[in-house]
Amino acid sequence: MTWWLDTAPDWSDGEARRALELLAHAYDDRPVIEAIARAAGLVWRSPPAEATAMTTWRAVLADAARAGLLNNLLTTVLADRSVAMFHPLLRELVGAGRLEALDDAPDGLQAVTDPRGGLREPAGAQAGDRRRVQANPH
Repeated sequence: MTWWLDTAPDWSDGEARRALELLAHAYDDRPVIEAIARAAGLVWRSPPAEATAMTTWRAVLADAARAGLLNNLLTTVLADRSVAMFHPLLRELVGAGRLEALDDAPDGLQAVTDPRGGLREPAGAQAGDRRRVQANPH
């Protein structure tokens, strides 16, 4: 089985270990690690104050694997352009074409972050609608 599809990868050896080391090198700041973990859908469990980036990442990766969110976590990292220099190495560790990331999207594709951008009122709320809303007399 591919390490990143396993629910309990061996973080002490092979590609899983190299991915752990890569992430600990790319992100050694705890608040950034927390942001990546939360963005991937993980519940953040704050590590002890003396925890190294390697220890913190090992716990985050283990949580992600157990929760079935390791793919989300790796995809989140691949979408982070601030660590783009690490993307080729990470892609090599997971195998070419195995993970899709936002940075793979064609130019011009953007997320809709403003609900006013393209959303319409429901048909019943459009002008000319004859239905009326009555106030509750009680």
